[in-house]
Amino acid sequence: MARAPQVEFPGKKRQRVRMRGTKHANEDTAKRLRRNLDRLLEHPERALPELSGSVRRGWRRDPIERTMKEIDQVVQRRGDTAWLKKRMLAKRGDHIAKALAGSFHAAHDVEISTVGKYQNSAFGSGSYIRRGDGKQAYLASLQNHHNVTLRMLAWEEHARRGLHFFSWSDGFVCTGRDTTPPQGWLEDVLERSRFSFTTTEVDGVEVHHTEGIDPTVVASDQHDATGYVRLAFHHGPIVAVDLDAVGTAGEKDKAFVHHLAMSMLPPILPRLVDVEARWSPEGWPADEPLPQACIDGMDRLLDAWQGLTLNEGVLGGRLKAEVLTNLNHGLVLDDRWLDGTNIEHVVEHLTSVGGTEDEATFAAAMLTARMTEGGGIIDTRGELRPRDEGALLVTKGASLNAIMGALWADHHEDGLIGLGLEGDDLAAILASVDGRPKSFGAFLRGLDDARAAARRESRFPHRRGHLTGPLGLTHDLVLTGLLDGGGRAQKTACDRHDDMEAAAAAWAWLLAADRHTGQEWHFEPVARDRGGAWSTAARALIESGSTLLENDDAPHREAFEAALADLAATMGVAAP
Repeated sequence: MARAPQVEFPGKKRQRVRMRGTKHANEDTAKRLRRNLDRLLEHPERALPELSGSVRRGWRRDPIERTMKEIDQVVQRRGDTAWLKKRMLAKRGDHIAKALAGSFHAAHDVEISTVGKYQNSAFGSGSYIRRGDGKQAYLASLQNHHNVTLRMLAWEEHARRGLHFFSWSDGFVCTGRDTTPPQGWLEDVLERSRFSFTTTEVDGVEVHHTEGIDPTVVASDQHDATGYVRLAFHHGPIVAVDLDAVGTAGEKDKAFVHHLAMSMLPPILPRLVDVEARWSPEGWPADEPLPQACIDGMDRLLDAWQGLTLNEGVLGGRLKAEVLTNLNHGLVLDDRWLDGTNIEHVVEHLTSVGGTEDEATFAAAMLTARMTEGGGIIDTRGELRPRDEGALLVTKGASLNAIMGALWADHHEDGLIGLGLEGDDLAAILASVDGRPKSFGAFLRGLDDARAAARRESRFPHRRGHLTGPLGLTHDLVLTGLLDGGGRAQKTACDRHDDMEAAAAAWAWLLAADRHTGQEWHFEPVARDRGGAWSTAARALIESGSTLLENDDAPHREAFEAALADLAATMGVAAP
């Protein structure tokens, strides 16, 4: 049935129809496409790979041979637009040849006004002219033959069948089923990367390495404190990128391994290169291999990097952390490994990162004590995650306060022993410790005063808290008044008491020390009466104790014991 006639009214604007995925070509795009199409028309071999290897599998012809045969026919008749138009619209035939015919036909256009925009996350993007029934990806690939990555896209079907393509600034080669890259490909890929490489020959092996890497270490496949990612190509050369350079990648920077893979097709790096990482912390013995757990952990990270699931900017730090976490013995401080047997080396390193010598000695003693029980990880917040085995790892950036805080609960006694405390001095300080100090610096600075106080208290036959009952309470008040001052003893004496005996003992000391004025309301009359009967003996104990502090000898110690026995007899309790 005939279509109804179309009526156009005067002044009606004609609608312009534009195909989806196309846009108006700006001046720069039109010039670039014009230049690419002219070069394609004059030198079509620039868009085609050179066959340099065997492509056949057995006696059968490979599909790429049929493709190249049809391409030769299109190239021979690239000036015949009528034939090209027929070829680019043909239902049968090779798809690459069809796209090439459409590109040749577009090259004869006088003006370029509308172009298509092709985008691919892996191969990149480019503008092209849609012409014929050829695949859009193939049209974009052939018309952007100057793009070393995008021009490989047209040959992806042949790559899936087992052929290998290598593209670089000076060539485009199909090596067939051989994975050996052509001469010059690797050098060009490295030159176009974001790293600066230096080539050094070591024992006949070419080593391409970034600044700061010893090529002899790379060639001998050793680990060192610099660290590097090692890419050993199957045809001989080795590429090494130091871990610090790898860590400079920004979020928008293309990963080096992606840049390398997208210079070949199919982009499967394990077919031609082995990727490994080499790093050991400073201080690790050069002749001792890393534990297998370290190597396995680094391999997992490298697999994630090659799969583009791990950002290149964090690769270096993650590799180092994986090694440090899986070391099976020793002590790790600030990414440096120590065997932990020499405490002086630990103190020296801790002093260099900040803190006083006493703080470093205290922390070092606790660290070595922890190593005898097992490993663990001390983080920057001062928390310890213990492990039954493995190295003791102090997270980089953790301060001395964080180390001491993490180990205080279980190893503060070991730290005090490391400072030289022992015997009665150590016991006295441990008895005076009440929880974790708010400031470790202040605590350690006060150890001298604590040691002096412990020595003064050691002159008395009995320490505070050792005697019980009313005799023990009066004895402790006497020592507190002599050692710490009457004010502190008075406050303790006026605290609430458990029973009448305790109240009487406290009142006895208040009377003996002349600190009872105004404190009567704290005590019941019965307690005051009984304490008054004990006050004379308590005063004699205070006087003998004061003399003992001034003269530390056996006669004065015996005099104090005699006064204490008299007080016990007065109270009606057994002498200690």
